[in-house]
Amino acid sequence: MNKLTTKLKEIQNLQDDIPMFVTNSKEKSPISPLMYNNDSNKKLICKVLLNDNENYDTKKFEAITSQDKRFLMNLNIIEIYPKPLYNFVNILCDGCKSSYSITDITLNPSGLFRCEKCKSFKNGILHFNTTLQCRETNMSNQIVTLYLSSFDGEGNGFFGIPPVDAYRNSNEFQKLGIVFKGLCDPGNYVNVLVEQYKGGILRIVGNYENYIKFN
Repeated sequence: MNKLTTKLKEIQNLQDDIPMFVTNSKEKSPISPLMYNNDSNKKLICKVLLNDNENYDTKKFEAITSQDKRFLMNLNIIEIYPKPLYNFVNILCDGCKSSYSITDITLNPSGLFRCEKCKSFKNGILHFNTTLQCRETNMSNQIVTLYLSSFDGEGNGFFGIPPVDAYRNSNEFQKLGIVFKGLCDPGNYVNVLVEQYKGGILRIVGNYENYIKFN
């Protein structure tokens, strides 16, 4: 089963058809403030794409209440887990919804794999499953933790590349490295649509346009 530090769980209440995330306490947050780069000079590197009829408030972390469901945030990403980078991608069983590490499972040419829980061959859904640690400004000591799991299409486009097996493909691993560097560059920021779940869990949702260049 999935050995990653961030994993997807099924939930019991069908009315709350959302993923729950668990993070490993060994992943320590870098808390020292970055003392360089004026926030006013930051470059937008990734933004959520909204329809004309979508209107959300932009929230600061300290202004978020339990009543807020969906809202926009502008954030500086300082770290993305899990590591190594190829572990950004998981494989989800299309049957039982169990999540597997990309290092443990290989999909056949038809996109199938043998699920340990189902005890049969099932369609495997490659998806990003990551934890992002962010600040609202370079000078802030407040760490904002968000989760991105694209198993249901939410967060598509955020990384600028589709979820692929970068564990077995060196070219895709290099692309993932470029994405990681661009998103975590202190001179860049992201504009994200955030959905708040029970317990104050913040998940990146929506579709995105990513401006990172690969040449």
